Amino acid sequence: MNADEANHTARAHARARTRELQRALYRAAKASPTRRFHALYDKVFDLDILQSAWEAVRANRGAPGIDGETIQAVEERGVAVFLTDLWRELQHGAYHPAPARRVDIPKASGGVRHLDIPRIRDRVVEQAAHVSEAYYSTTSSQVIASSFMGQEGMGVPRGILK
Repeated sequence: MNADEANHTARAHARARTRELQRALYRAAKASPTRRFHALYDKVFDLDILQSAWEAVRANRGAPGIDGETIQAVEERGVAVFLTDLWRELQHGAYHPAPARRVDIPKASGGVRHLDIPRIRDRVVEQAAHVSEAYYSTTSSQVIASSFMGQEGMGVPRGILK
């Protein structure tokens, strides 16, 4: 098996495990509508979830954040190294999101629109949190902390750390 086939197999395995987790969360939420999911944090630093989150972030082809790290730089350094480092930070409670890079985009009306661009690693964690809670939040009226990401006044840092 060559390197491309091995990468494809690893990505397929990560997607399958991610879907398995989402289905389990969905079934648990449907079986017990009043159940509260307090401990989804451990799902965020599951390596398969992080791999699926990375795939989503990479597919979006976003700009670099405040640290200047690009998608291409992560791939050149090694995605496995990047995800393993991020996994360790999350597992040991050492992960802290950085402030987003602010870009002002001129509007046709003459004003500017502020766009905040988080680091690649912050986007991966945010996507992992989204994957972990996606089915739960659609089947329950309860709101969990990661649902606040991207909302006015909450942002990535407060949404993740809440």
